[in-house]
Amino acid sequence: MTILVTGATGNVGSEVVRELHEQQQDDVTVLETSRHVDEAQQDKRPFDFSDQTTYAPALSGIDYLFLIRPPAVAGVKEVFRPLLKEAIRAGVKGVVYSSVYGAENSKLLPHHGIEQAVEDSGLPHYFLRPTYFMQNLTTTLYDQVKTGHVELPTNRAVFNWIDVRDIGAAAARLLLDFPNHPEACEGITLATYENLDYYRVAKRSQGSPLAFTYEDVSLPTFIAHRLKAGDSAGYAAAVAGIHFIQRFQKPVMARTDWRRLIGRDPGTLVDFFARASSH
Repeated sequence: MTILVTGATGNVGSEVVRELHEQQQDDVTVLETSRHVDEAQQDKRPFDFSDQTTYAPALSGIDYLFLIRPPAVAGVKEVFRPLLKEAIRAGVKGVVYSSVYGAENSKLLPHHGIEQAVEDSGLPHYFLRPTYFMQNLTTTLYDQVKTGHVELPTNRAVFNWIDVRDIGAAAARLLLDFPNHPEACEGITLATYENLDYYRVAKRSQGSPLAFTYEDVSLPTFIAHRLKAGDSAGYAAAVAGIHFIQRFQKPVMARTDWRRLIGRDPGTLVDFFARASSH
């Protein structure tokens, strides 16, 4: 069995690769996509979402595909439908797509269109719909976290916090178990037990290298401060929008059967901050 992981160097993709190797089975080969591949890198396949000529070579001989949408790629017709057609042509037997929480109900999200494209392809699939990443503190918001102070336009909005490691573990388990469920067609919400606002998360961060205080600010103030800090207008607006809209959302009440899915309970923010302290 051969598995191809797209976005293998990203936040989620790298965890999928790590978990696949940790859960490694003798008859499984794990390959990663990369824009630039040296001849010596036998575990990598040249691939670029924006270059359709890379699709067929990357998918040749692949049994199962882990699919993720890079932030800069949104074209369903231009990218994902052609990619899925090539996957069928190559004999791919199933897809695990890393979507986002609520994608099935929001046509405004590009993930909704990608889920629809996967369904239309007829390929067996799992859609993973995770909530808010703990790792946002070490990626998207790290420029603020490292100063010890975070400001966002959330107005005490509650986020459901999930460790990307658990998303990787779930994806890996489903990919490896696909042969036992050849007709899979399921969307899975990945939610945890931690519905917390940023004030409470800031308190939990104390004593770790990621310790920060939190301040709620208005939407215009946040954007102005991020532009002054050097963020592009588009990036500042995107980060603002993700956090501002959460104030109008109800707390996540969905519960994931983590023990069935990955054999254990999900990681907590306490675990996340402790891991930061150990590095």
